[in-house]
Amino acid sequence: MLRVSKLTDYATVVMACLAGPVRTVTSHLTAAAVYGLVRAPEVPQVTIPPTGKGGRLQGIEVRRADLRPGERAVKDRLPCTSPVRTEIDCS
Repeated sequence: MLRVSKLTDYATVVMACLAGPVRTVTSHLTAAAVYGLVRAPEVPQVTIPPTGKGGRLQGIEVRRADLRPGERAVKDRLPCTSPVRTEIDCS
């Protein structure tokens, strides 16, 4: 489960994924929090496809990348970058 200080943090991350285009995933420090490595950042971070429209994602840090199948995962029902991709993104 996402290491958070408030339940609303989890809800915010879920909303961020749902508001984004198809193939939106949590990424960077948010994905690291999903894996239990760090506390969730104040501003959720997601990655969307390069051609995706992120206009509905206000208050969320949006990155664009063409993720390969092995770079995507699902943890605690949240779409996120894979553990390896997450470590690369955070380095």
